[in-house]
Amino acid sequence: MRAVCAGWVIVSADDVRRDAAVLFDDVQIADVMDAAELRRRLGTGEVSLTEVLERPGAVVFPGFVNAHEHQYGVLSHGIPQGRNITDFDGFLRSYWWPAIEDRIRKEQVVATSRFTMTEMIRSGVTAFCDTLEAPYCEPDTLVEQGELVEDAGMRAVVSLESSERADEENGEAWGSRARFTVASRWGLATRFRRVSRRTRREGFVSASYATAISFAPPTCRAT
Repeated sequence: MRAVCAGWVIVSADDVRRDAAVLFDDVQIADVMDAAELRRRLGTGEVSLTEVLERPGAVVFPGFVNAHEHQYGVLSHGIPQGRNITDFDGFLRSYWWPAIEDRIRKEQVVATSRFTMTEMIRSGVTAFCDTLEAPYCEPDTLVEQGELVEDAGMRAVVSLESSERADEENGEAWGSRARFTVASRWGLATRFRRVSRRTRREGFVSASYATAISFAPPTCRAT
């Protein structure tokens, strides 16, 4: 068990404490108390800790959650659009799809995941939701991305857009390939879960949205 004593500890929006201590182990927070009370318990032997971090000028608060992210999008930094774009459809067709999404493979996903998670951790973000849009990436890309999240000690929902934007065959193949790959790597046919010391993985298929552009109608069709 370890502890950090900080100038301020934000437990919740309604519970902000001055000169408080947070006790924690490798898995979860064990207790929050006044720093003076922790020192008293240490002195009497009521509490035994392996390490006490003194941070009187710091603020300890719950991790931020990035609720919507496209990690691969950092690859667009510095790539010029090359033409005057006047609407969202033109942006997608002339720039985003050919210059970014269609060029993404697992190698790029791994690199951008590591980079963006480093930025998030430095900013206090501990959980995020990422949507990958890469119709030509390898079927086990999400598996690799999930393992990177675990290695970083973060929690995340990672997902892959499966659509017929590239073509109908690509959309249908991605759905079946991804389900097979995830099931074979993680043990169940249509829904999978693996519990470890650090986190929990869950997999499922979710309908997100259909953008109001011409490729949307065949993407979401009645069966």
